[in-house]
Amino acid sequence: GMEGINLDPRAAHVIAKNGDGSLRDSISMLEQAYREQGQNPITVDAVQSMLGLPNTIAISQAIAAICRDNDVATSIKIIRHIFAEGAKPQGVLKSAQQAIYQARIASQAPELLDTMGLSPEEREASEYLAGAPTARIQATWEALIRTIPTLKDSPLPEETLTMAIISTTQPK
Repeated sequence: GMEGINLDPRAAHVIAKNGDGSLRDSISMLEQAYREQGQNPITVDAVQSMLGLPNTIAISQAIAAICRDNDVATSIKIIRHIFAEGAKPQGVLKSAQQAIYQARIASQAPELLDTMGLSPEEREASEYLAGAPTARIQATWEALIRTIPTLKDSPLPEETLTMAIISTTQPK
């Protein structure tokens, strides 16, 4: 790696994406990851954990459980596990939006998936979610968008976000 830092390219992608265009913020995140990891390789999982982001495959699976399989129990179990691992509600919201975006790319312009820096497992999760009905995926996206203004001030942010994700469930 550059200057002796062993950095997984996908971890670099997560840092760059979460730097929101600020080189200084991205460098600060890289320095923080280096301090936390020491001489160990800086992995995508370590960076996601440091930033309070969930495992992207897990969030795709939670959304697919609702949008594709109409399985509320599985979705809630996955989401609870994501929060138990230390993910923050804002990070889960961001990753959920990213998962839906990637699924739409997978269904509408699959050739662009190659440009998104996804691991084979992330690509597979995006393609699986893409198999859900477009209307369900769009409804989940809209539910997440409606959650943005209230999530930060919610007394129960994890529950608020979980309810947004499962809100598109079809009655049994």
